Amino acid sequence: MAFPQGPCFGVKRSIELCRKILEKHGTVFAVHPLVHNEIVMADLAKHGLILEEDVEKIPSNSWVVLSAHGTPKDVLERLKEKNCKVVDAVCPLVLFVHKKALEAVKDFGKVNIVGDPQHQEIRALTSELPEGSYVLGGPEGKLADKRFPVVFQSTTDPIILHELGAEGYRIMDTICTATKGRQQANAQLIENCDALVILGSSTSANSRHLAAKASASGKPVLLTLDLDEAASFALNYDIVGIIAGASTPLDLVYQAYDRIITAYEKVCNNWSS
Repeated sequence: MAFPQGPCFGVKRSIELCRKILEKHGTVFAVHPLVHNEIVMADLAKHGLILEEDVEKIPSNSWVVLSAHGTPKDVLERLKEKNCKVVDAVCPLVLFVHKKALEAVKDFGKVNIVGDPQHQEIRALTSELPEGSYVLGGPEGKLADKRFPVVFQSTTDPIILHELGAEGYRIMDTICTATKGRQQANAQLIENCDALVILGSSTSANSRHLAAKASASGKPVLLTLDLDEAASFALNYDIVGIIAGASTPLDLVYQAYDRIITAYEKVCNNWSS
């Protein structure tokens, strides 16, 4: 197993804020998934969280908790017009990306944004910037303009940052520490294991990046939240590494470990008998 494991600071904070509001008020709305993990969202839904992506369908004066990834400005303004009681659970490290992007625009007139243009984090970021003040560089920065500084989606693979820096781009490092730590741990697993189980959602950018890096090495990789699937996959290999995305609950990681060990033990017992 790799470390760090379990939810990152921003995810943990977002979930805790949501739980506190749910305990007090029973029903809370979210316009976007708080975190990109179906298991977490299903658990919050059991306690009263309602995911409603159409702002117009959220009743006026409702409690609304905002995504850890940020929320586009127009959505926030509409919620305020409806007198909704808004709890902003955005990760402070995501807000750091906003801060550095605004600084770059102020100092250089424009900023390159490296990340997925369709991701919630990038959509929220661009809504904060003046029109025409940014260049969408794409997930790997291939469309970036060297005249302007570069900020990064917080879950970007750090290798992309280093590559752009080596090419002469003016870099503003906005990749979060959780992403960096997981990528380092992932690299160690790739080196020492026959195959990897990535515990995370296909909707999670940081989980997909972990899986992509492992797959690029030529190692077999499974990206899943299904424990039975993880155990079945692991039985095909001698040494299997386990790493989780930043939105995956820690108890799921331990459950996956126990399930895989139990599956191995059953096979060994069958052989010995």
